[in-house]
Amino acid sequence: MRVRESLKHYIRDWSVDVLRAVDIDARAGQRVLVPGAGLGRRGWEIPELGFLETTAVELSFLMNLEALFRSIRLLDVVPRLSSALKLLEADFLTLKTPPAPIIDFLPVPGHDFIVTLFFIDISLSILTTLEHIYYLLRPGGTWINPGPLLWTAASGGQSKLELRLQVVLQTVEELGFIIDPPEDGQRTTTVECEYTGDAQAMMR
Repeated sequence: MRVRESLKHYIRDWSVDVLRAVDIDARAGQRVLVPGAGLGRRGWEIPELGFLETTAVELSFLMNLEALFRSIRLLDVVPRLSSALKLLEADFLTLKTPPAPIIDFLPVPGHDFIVTLFFIDISLSILTTLEHIYYLLRPGGTWINPGPLLWTAASGGQSKLELRLQVVLQTVEELGFIIDPPEDGQRTTTVECEYTGDAQAMMR
């Protein structure tokens, strides 16, 4: 099961509209953190948008193992490493805030953006994970999280706490986050998005 799930990550990661709304001129001085980066597609795309530095973090051995295999012709881009991208094999909860960029007039350590894709529901302790996300952001920074909350399926049933969406939203607000409502004024509760889904396959 784990091998099949890992192979499906190629479909998820390598077959971003996130952060395109950020002013192009502002990107050159901003840092982005991508915990649970999987096979690294999102981590690679973000520095291509012009951000100062992107750190993609992945702890899973199966995800990092893919770098040891031969290349195959299925990608729609040529993913070359750049000086703006760091790849870390590490536990997200051990990360420290990075120093402020030298170009800042008033340096403040931390990331300008944290992008978590299919990540927070694999936490053994969701509260610790949310607190650490808040700790790693600079004041005024942005956390982007499309979900999901599949606790048992994603964490192997090891999560200490499995929270409903409304409780997660309430918790992050109590931590100090300000949640931006959708443009229509209604708070989004669900987003249709298949995890490692393959529209061409019988099993999704």
